[in-house]
Formats: sequence, structure tokens, C-alpha cells
Amino acid sequence: MGERLGLILSLTGRGKNIQIQLMCSPGASFASFVRSTVLSGALLSSTLLATVLFAVCGCMSLNSWAAPAQLPESRTYPLESFPTVGIASLPQSFAPDLRDSAAIARHPLGSRENPVRCNGVAGGKDYLARLRCPDGSVPTFRRIGEAGHGPYGTPLDHFLIDCPLDSGGFRVAVFMDFHHNGHVEAQAIAGFTIVKQSRWQKYVDLAMAAFKAGQLRDAEFLADEAVFESILFPDGDERIPKSLNLQGQIFYQTGKFDIAIDAFTQALGHEAEIFGPEHPYLAYTNIWIAKTALELEQMERFSASIHKALSIYHQSKQPADDILAGLRHIVEDLRRKNLEERAEALLARIAQASRD
Repeated sequence: MGERLGLILSLTGRGKNIQIQLMCSPGASFASFVRSTVLSGALLSSTLLATVLFAVCGCMSLNSWAAPAQLPESRTYPLESFPTVGIASLPQSFAPDLRDSAAIARHPLGSRENPVRCNGVAGGKDYLARLRCPDGSVPTFRRIGEAGHGPYGTPLDHFLIDCPLDSGGFRVAVFMDFHHNGHVEAQAIAGFTIVKQSRWQKYVDLAMAAFKAGQLRDAEFLADEAVFESILFPDGDERIPKSLNLQGQIFYQTGKFDIAIDAFTQALGHEAEIFGPEHPYLAYTNIWIAKTALELEQMERFSASIHKALSIYHQSKQPADDILAGLRHIVEDLRRKNLEERAEALLARIAQASRD
């Protein structure tokens, strides 16, 4: 392994602390040596950003490394299909039939006959967050529930969107279809305006598309950028752990397990604060920590994460079969490493959990 140079910036401002770690390796891409450690949400000033940029440039000057051939923004990615990175990521694509799209478009956007198409649940939340009431204020929304199948043959979700009284005080029902991988809706539903897609969502979408296309260096770079963007979000924003989980999953797949486990551990801390210590999201993240710890031969950490995932499964008030499915993947990982005794023990615990 080549010589590496590490640089840690500790920055404090407005009562918030940020630690940013820069790792340089000769011949490595930007994606392979830049990552951020978010100790708490923070609002970066232009001065802080300039400081980070200066540090990166200094790191670059101390090593002879190869920059990406072209910037990610200049590359065209196949956004029509996205990978499912991780257990609780995007839903599997239902391959909706778009042959009648012209007829569907004649109906009002957001109606049952013409639902808002979104790239997974995250894409749906991003769309709703970009809507604005007539006076420019941000509406509130809540999910009513599932609403059968829509015109594309895929399941619909039903939402209510409310504008405040000083903006007319009206409520709109909207139907959304989360099964259109790569689609970003640019049009607002009637009565609203819409702002452009956030930089964070663009980086997330491009990172996943780059990974699917086998552009692993760019996937790493874009995942890092999503994490940097999430630093700007307030404490308690769900996009912070989502960014870290995405970063962890991509770096796990590229074999950079030390970076991956650090990202998963940070994500776990944010998820505990946002959702509570027994939420299923924490089980999924613990499963990823266990998978990564196994690759790093950190068996105590592996066992502790497995135990926590099973504990959350037992206490879950909703069906959480994905947790057991994730644990079964780890059984295969153990067998791949010829740890048959551990594999059989975990399989027995899974079987017991499914019976309880």
C-alpha cells in the first residue's frame, strides 16, 4: 500500500464543530482520498469553504496523484436505471409501461390518472420539499397511505399538501408513483411553483448512476460531494445519515472498508438522534457495519452489530423482514470466508427470530 498523507481540519463556528479529514495517496483519485467526518450539522461560511479548498489544494501539491479525466458534471450518466445500493435503499424497479404516457399527460399532474413520477421515496420527498405555495412559503405535507395501482401499473402513494392560512389556506391531494428510477419531475402540481432540484439530490442520483455504470472513481467522488452538501443541513435532517450511508455503501463495494465503516458509524449516530435507538433504520445500518467489520476482521464489532440488529428486529412494531434478509446475506459472507461455525450460529439465531 502506498504512502498516505493525512490532514485533519477542526473548525468551530456558531456553536458547531466540524472535523474534515483529507487523505492523500500518490496516484489516487480525488474520490479515494477526500472524505468528511460530520460531528454535528453545521452551516459553512464562504470563508470556511475557502479554507477547505485551500487545504485540499495543499494536499494535492504534496503528492503526485492523478485527477479524474473529466469533471463528473461533464459526464453523461444513464439515469434511466439506478442500482439498489443497500438493503433499505430505492425500491426495486417495476419497469412501468410508458406507452400511454401522452394520454396520461392529458390529465392534471398529481391526479390518480397522472401521478407525480419520482425516483424512489427519497425522490418523492425531494419533490414535495421543492414545492412552494403562491406566496413563496413552504407547504406542509403528510402521507395518507397506499392508493392502489396507477396508470403505469405500479403502486401509488396518496399525500395531502397544505399551504398556510396567509397563503390562502388551501389543501391539495396528490398521488405519487415512486417507481420511476432516474426520473426527476420538473413541473409543479396546479396551484404551486417549484424550485430546482437540490444539489444534494443531484449528487446522490449521479453517485448511484455512476456506480451502476461502473464509474467507481466518480461514484466515490459524488458520494463525498453528497456528504459535503449535507453538512449544510440543520441537525436532525434525514439527508445527513442518508448521505453517509450512501458513502459507506459505495466505498464498501469498492473495497475501502476503513472509510466505509467510519461513514456507517456516523450515520448510525445521526439515525439514533433522529429516529430513536430502536428504529429499523438502525438495524439496516448495523448490518452494514457488521458486513464491513467482517471484512476488516473486527470480530467483536461484528458480533455487537449483529446482536443490535437482532434486538431491533425483536422490538420492531412493524414487519421488518428486510432485517432478516440482510442477516442472511451475512451468513453467505461468513461462508465465503470459511467461517462455517459462525455462519451456522447466525443462521440458527435468524431462524429463532423468525419464529418468535
